[in-house]
Amino acid sequence: MHVDAAFRGRIEEWDIRHYLDEVAVPVMCLQGDHDQYGTRAQVDVVAQRARGPVSIRMIPDCRHSPHLEAPETVRAEIKAFLAGLPGGVALPNTGDSDA
Repeated sequence: MHVDAAFRGRIEEWDIRHYLDEVAVPVMCLQGDHDQYGTRAQVDVVAQRARGPVSIRMIPDCRHSPHLEAPETVRAEIKAFLAGLPGGVALPNTGDSDA
């Protein structure tokens, strides 16, 4: 199903801001800088409302699916985020050259 069809008539009602006030853990927001469905302002609301630390990474030259469009960049950003958490969480070794 196409995303536009899935949310037609309902996207205007979708609002999670009130849930963000309860988030007290580290959050990483990854978004393509050319996301056709989301804006930087939406990501900034996460940083403003969440009680835990928020890391924002806008992935250059990506639209709505940076994990598909720039997988190496996304993986590097996730690794850096996890390494910065208390206890230095790491991704499992998957045989990638940067692991």
